[in-house]
Amino acid sequence: MTSKELAKALGVSPSAVSLAFNGNPGISEETRQRILAAAREMNVRHTARKTPASNTIDVLCCKKHGMVFGDTPFFAALMEGIFSMASSAGYSVRISYMYGSDTTAVDALRESDSAGVVLIATEMSDEKDLHPFYSLGKPVVILDAHFRSHRFPSVVISNNQGAYEATQCLLRHGHRKLGHLRSSVVIGNFIEREQGFQAACAEAGDCETITVNVGSTQETAYSDMLAWLETNPEVPTAFFADNDLIAISCIRALKDKGYRVPQDVSVVGFDDIPISAVASPALTTVHVYKEQMGGVAVDILRMTIADPKRPVMNVHLCTDLIERQSVRDLE
Repeated sequence: MTSKELAKALGVSPSAVSLAFNGNPGISEETRQRILAAAREMNVRHTARKTPASNTIDVLCCKKHGMVFGDTPFFAALMEGIFSMASSAGYSVRISYMYGSDTTAVDALRESDSAGVVLIATEMSDEKDLHPFYSLGKPVVILDAHFRSHRFPSVVISNNQGAYEATQCLLRHGHRKLGHLRSSVVIGNFIEREQGFQAACAEAGDCETITVNVGSTQETAYSDMLAWLETNPEVPTAFFADNDLIAISCIRALKDKGYRVPQDVSVVGFDDIPISAVASPALTTVHVYKEQMGGVAVDILRMTIADPKRPVMNVHLCTDLIERQSVRDLE
């Protein structure tokens, strides 16, 4: 009987059997003992894992819904940083994808001969999604997300800080009626950015805020913003957008409805993707060190491979505000 057959016989997942065999957390002690007892009774032997290949790391891209993660400049820069650091450290990189809640890709990583895994978890929001990764038997570093109840090393953006500084920029230029162009697709990064926006507004004490929910893609953000503008709302003097794609798409909608940017409405984005510098007007935004994020993730993975008992590191990369032409000074 194989371990998968044992899992089916006991009504548990193959991951639970692997966790029990390897003594890893993620299942109750009662379940662990039940699995081990059944394995002894049925003469199921645990096959030793393949010796990790010291020159290969896996990069798993989680696409829970595909509404944020995709072929965009942001993720292209992340990957460039991963490949650059991996190459300089003597590693080759193998890329795979996890779609929705399907754990097939995680099962493949369990059998992989790689030395470790970088998990791009931008679209992950449910902490339960991380449970299968405890059974991999190799180091895992989470990139672009952080989960407080799990002890995986992680590399993330200082989203709260970046959004706070972007909102302060609007306040500094005299804006007191502020709008938040909030993505209708919820991810951890956007939640933290909203917190930074709200914190800056609360600290100012004298500003009015409004939230406009829009899609996370260029077309959905444009159409949702256009639909909102067609209700003839009281438009604030400035908007903070969850990212540059949303900002640029909503600027297009504003222009189509006769608003001038920044003469009538100011807009600030987040991420500093290349198109933000050549947009019309050039977009004031928050610069994220995307390539460095990928490089730091690989570097932490490299150190963890060399010393699995090293302390867990959660790294927040600070951002920089880039002021361009999309914000008008009201004072």
